[in-house]
Amino acid sequence: MLAASLVGKLYVKTTEVLLTERSGLPCTSAATNYCDRTYMCPLGQTAYALVYNLKEENGHKFLSGLGLVCSDPNALDQPETVGAGGDAFAGEVVKDYCPVGYMVAGAEFHTADQLNLTGARRVCRRYHPYDEHRGATLFGEGFDFSSNVCADHHWVTGVKMSFERKQTAAGRIDTRVLNARFYCGEMRQYLVEPERDDERTPQAH
Repeated sequence: MLAASLVGKLYVKTTEVLLTERSGLPCTSAATNYCDRTYMCPLGQTAYALVYNLKEENGHKFLSGLGLVCSDPNALDQPETVGAGGDAFAGEVVKDYCPVGYMVAGAEFHTADQLNLTGARRVCRRYHPYDEHRGATLFGEGFDFSSNVCADHHWVTGVKMSFERKQTAAGRIDTRVLNARFYCGEMRQYLVEPERDDERTPQAH
């Protein structure tokens, strides 16, 4: 059976991955801190959504988890979620998807206390025609913010983050996001049928 043509299909370069600047304070080696944990999309995939855990205390909301929904760059098919978030982490789980045709290029991270990342707003990009779209909704809160976005023509393929995780007196797992930065992969399009599969061959990073 003949394989489908790859002409016109998008692919993520696997031979080079960039890392954005960090948003948030450096992680200390406290016993309750999990520093610089890396969560990558499956090889050749990119992120279509940011996943937030949102917690509320004393009327204020903040991030208590962060993850990515990953899939093939040509279609949101059989998505896989990676990151430090979800049901194992404190707070309500919210998946913030990019508009149809867009993929995650980064985020605008907010802080309300100058210590933790307390809010986030997704930034999405379309490959063609090239365009960038910022989400209308800020999840969490914070007046101060930094824009943590991949370089032009790059999209998010992973996240490196630090978080505090501890058990409360009631036996629950409580978390706070300390800092985050994104791994970014360059996106390209097959203009002719490739002779070799170099770009999609798994390689160590």
